[in-house]
Amino acid sequence: MADAGRDLRRVLDPGLIEQARRCMETAMAPDPHQRAYTVMWREPLSLPPEEIAAARIEASDRGQLLTDTSPVFGAGFTSREIVALLDRDRVTALLGA
Repeated sequence: MADAGRDLRRVLDPGLIEQARRCMETAMAPDPHQRAYTVMWREPLSLPPEEIAAARIEASDRGQLLTDTSPVFGAGFTSREIVALLDRDRVTALLGA
């Protein structure tokens, strides 16, 4: 599990999302074997950070494919860590803490 100092907002901050977009366009898009994944990732990378995280961890074939083909976000969080961070944020919001 991620240490307490790392949270979802830091993982998916605008700079890291931009880094993922650049990785997608410069490393994935030119590769004919990854072109379909590039097309698939363009839409999620235009969403707010929480929606990007939710798309990556949704319990579906698409969610698994997004996780398996993710452009480099730079923070190295696993899907389980993202779920735990989302859950923690939801509990914090419910408790008003």
